[in-house]
Amino acid sequence: MAEGVKVISMTSEKLPFRSSEMNYQFIRTLTHPYGGAEFGECFYAAEHTKDGDPESWVKAWTEVAARVEAQADEALAKRRRLSARDNFLRASNYYRAAEFYAPWDNPQHHEAWKKSRSCFRSAAALFDPPIEILKIPFESKILPGYFLRAKGSGAKHPTLIVLGGYDSTGEELYFFIGAAATYRGYNALIVEGPGQRGVIHSDPTMVFRPDYEMPVKAVVDYALTRREIDGKRLGLIGFSFGGYLAPRAAAFEKRIRALIANAPILNFRRLVLGALPLPIEKLSPPEMNKLIETAASQNPMLRATVENFLRPMGANTPWEYFERISDYTVEGLESNITCPTLSLVSVGEGEEAVLQARQFNERLSCPKTLRIFTAEEGADGHCQVNNRSLMYQVIFDWLDEVK
Repeated sequence: MAEGVKVISMTSEKLPFRSSEMNYQFIRTLTHPYGGAEFGECFYAAEHTKDGDPESWVKAWTEVAARVEAQADEALAKRRRLSARDNFLRASNYYRAAEFYAPWDNPQHHEAWKKSRSCFRSAAALFDPPIEILKIPFESKILPGYFLRAKGSGAKHPTLIVLGGYDSTGEELYFFIGAAATYRGYNALIVEGPGQRGVIHSDPTMVFRPDYEMPVKAVVDYALTRREIDGKRLGLIGFSFGGYLAPRAAAFEKRIRALIANAPILNFRRLVLGALPLPIEKLSPPEMNKLIETAASQNPMLRATVENFLRPMGANTPWEYFERISDYTVEGLESNITCPTLSLVSVGEGEEAVLQARQFNERLSCPKTLRIFTAEEGADGHCQVNNRSLMYQVIFDWLDEVK
């Protein structure tokens, strides 16, 4: 594979790096609202990152995160709670950015994630009311999460269960949609399931599984025990790979009253293969493994991409990965989804992603809405990272109508 291969097309390349993958991760970090980033800090990190060099990326973002964390500690020591909270939030996001490109077998990978989580939890305690840390029982283990109470009066509120994707964290999902939900009058119940960052860092055996209705069932069971949650107004949203996880869960979990897939994934294997420049599915297992592993050994960016795909799926080789993802499809289950469903996709995510979103919407028999975001709207990036305000408007205006 050539340098700069896009595993999935995500966003514009008119940013600090020639590497489209690195540009996307930069946009992802920079555009987190609700206190997640500052322009100057992010561009300082970019200026100290060598284009296409994951090692320099990890170093730059770790240094910025540590500096901001130190500012938070200093403010907290002086009892400047709001200043401390704001700095902890940004430090959490910057440590998360550092974690993304750190090799999995390097202690930096786990340390950056731990720092991201600890900074966020320090910030969580400084909110009024505090953001609640959750430990949801699931199959003798624990799913980590956060509960954010809706702003406004009333004992019960509609609630949005939030699932991230392949590499998002529960902490990041606060910026992505958790804070916005509370301002719109919704509780946000953020959760990480098997395969997702907070789970797999804590227990590497809990890799992704296709039957995501099982962890979501445990989350719904928990949600319905809370007095703040209106069980008749329970929504579920999934971002990125969550565009498979959430629809799969909703096909079986009928207590979900509204579903949002951003963007819906009908067939994950088809999505990944459709984005690759070579028809690698025609290769034998040894040929595929040699091709990808040799290319990754020569290209640090590709190495990071391959590792970030294989590890959460519990795969040891590229061939094993493609074998495992064959099970990640909701084809044939569309008619099982009976709640109102909103499908979101951006044109910059690639032809296959847009096609699957259209096909998913067409095959639904429930009340349904498809929204395709465009470059003219400034929202063509993966999960609308370049126009969060428009994403919030579409999501919450739709939820207000169906609740």
